[in-house]
Amino acid sequence: LANALVSYSPQFYSFVAGKGVPLPEDNFLFALSLYFRTPVIDRTGVLTDPHVRVKVLDPLDDALLCGRGTDDLATIIRRRAGELLERAKRERRDIHVLWSGGIDSTAVLCAFFERGS
Repeated sequence: LANALVSYSPQFYSFVAGKGVPLPEDNFLFALSLYFRTPVIDRTGVLTDPHVRVKVLDPLDDALLCGRGTDDLATIIRRRAGELLERAKRERRDIHVLWSGGIDSTAVLCAFFERGS
């Protein structure tokens, strides 16, 4: 594992280069990380760091990125919920949703309720 970086933070380059903590106005990824209070993970490959080459190991499905580019998030979530419900029915499997009460998992749960009724 000596030639791979498994976890990445926007502060990585500055730390390794001995430059201290970057300023938010100098590093967009660092600014996003500060805003969201967590390292930013970009599965689209759009956000880049000029100092560190980063490879996306788990990219988003191309259909979500470009094939259906005009759909809003609610439409995409509802469509995917419908696809998963059809597959579960076909394979006679249950679907379990880990609902934290946050906006993401609530949107998913609501989509399943809408599509399942």
